[in-house]
Amino acid sequence: MRRWFLIFVMAFLLMGCSQRNQKKEKVFTMGTEEFSKGIDPSNEWDGWYTMRYGIGETLFSLDENLHPQPWLASGYRAISANIWEIDLKSGILFSDGDTLTPQMVVKNFEHIAKKNKRAKFLENASYEIFGNTIRITMAQPRASLIGDLADPYACMIDLDHSDENHIVGSGPYTCEEFVADRHIILRPNPYYWDGKPKMDKVVVKKVFDKETGAMALDNGELDAFVALNEQSYRIFENLKKYHAQSIETSRLYAVYYNPETVEKPLREAIHLAINKEEMAQYLFYKNMTPTNTPFPDSTGFGDSEVKIAKYDVERAREILEQSGYRDEDGDGYLEKDGKKVQLHIHYYQRLSNEQVATQLITSLRNIGIFADITKNMDSSYLKNGNYDLGLYTVVTLPKGDPQSFLEDVMGREGVSNFNHFSDSRADELLNQFLTATGQQERTEIARQLVQIYSDAYYMECIGFAHSNAVTKKNVQGFILSPSQYRQISVDLDKGGE
Repeated sequence: MRRWFLIFVMAFLLMGCSQRNQKKEKVFTMGTEEFSKGIDPSNEWDGWYTMRYGIGETLFSLDENLHPQPWLASGYRAISANIWEIDLKSGILFSDGDTLTPQMVVKNFEHIAKKNKRAKFLENASYEIFGNTIRITMAQPRASLIGDLADPYACMIDLDHSDENHIVGSGPYTCEEFVADRHIILRPNPYYWDGKPKMDKVVVKKVFDKETGAMALDNGELDAFVALNEQSYRIFENLKKYHAQSIETSRLYAVYYNPETVEKPLREAIHLAINKEEMAQYLFYKNMTPTNTPFPDSTGFGDSEVKIAKYDVERAREILEQSGYRDEDGDGYLEKDGKKVQLHIHYYQRLSNEQVATQLITSLRNIGIFADITKNMDSSYLKNGNYDLGLYTVVTLPKGDPQSFLEDVMGREGVSNFNHFSDSRADELLNQFLTATGQQERTEIARQLVQIYSDAYYMECIGFAHSNAVTKKNVQGFILSPSQYRQISVDLDKGGE
């Protein structure tokens, strides 16, 4: 009898030890409105999500000032604007245990050149490998190459063991399950080269509107929610059990002027009439940084480096009066040459475009200009010229370099030169970009171009959208970056509940 009693006690103790030794799975659950149809970084814009989810990494990464820094690479050299050498870090493993070799890097370059139109500049490049160094010879000068390789389409993946439904990357997490526009389940990469991932499981869910996301965060379904509206962000910011963070990005709220219908004195007056500081404080609750130029001030070619008039309603009224705009019938709105001045503002549903358009109505009314607004399905009104003022949101530094944006809006064949800007001096400076490899030289070219564009009043720069997120207070290591490329990192962790 005693023997059976001892056996029972020992079994009970062993069972208790076993239960105590069972580690509770650490799970991080995030909600977001932005989701993708795939995670193959070479496919259109899906690389943003490959990187955000911690699956993929690039040779270079954009820092807090949007300057490219080595990541999987250890360094680089510009031999000329056509020839670059990149040194690859040793010991980088993919999540399947295979090594990232210079040969695999070249294979990735050749792959994205064929598959992603934004990487078409690599199409006719040639490569040489010397140990861990890759020499790239471009068919055409490409002084912006290092920034180009920080774009998420250039995430390095193990092409020998990946397909569009299964991506093997070098990031801290690997995909266990992906359902397009629904969710992704991530597990730690056991071969990660830069530390040990701290979460056992990461779940990213698509949430279909901001209000639902805020409610899910508040009731404990989520550990984090990305991109709250201004009202919800303000509430969570003041609750002690949450951590709210907001960071300036280069996503610009911009307004194109149609020079065929809005003459320069009127464009200048409108610029002076828009109180962007007030808009940022009260309309966006500090989730926008006001600007008069297309680039953040930290770049060296933003507001502080460019001469442009600031908010001044009285000066705006003076310019209008000097240019023949007068209220002839006393109704509070201006006429010119006997005709009522009436402007048509067009916008499409994106971020806070509607609020910006509504605020523009108020700003124009303050200087006696009547305006109406029209909501559109997309921004096609810019291409067909069917607008007086047309709203547009655009990331101006997706690669940390200003060349592509300035070519797009100022180049005679620029894809975003909707209002047909042209200037011979700008043409010369844009051409200099092709061969200028020094950072200081490129910064000065950009500054001069921004000054020319600002003086022409072809685009009104309103402000830079902020990326925001709210996490539970016990969450550490969740990243918000100015590039908007990174969120889940190797340092992501949850403390005690």
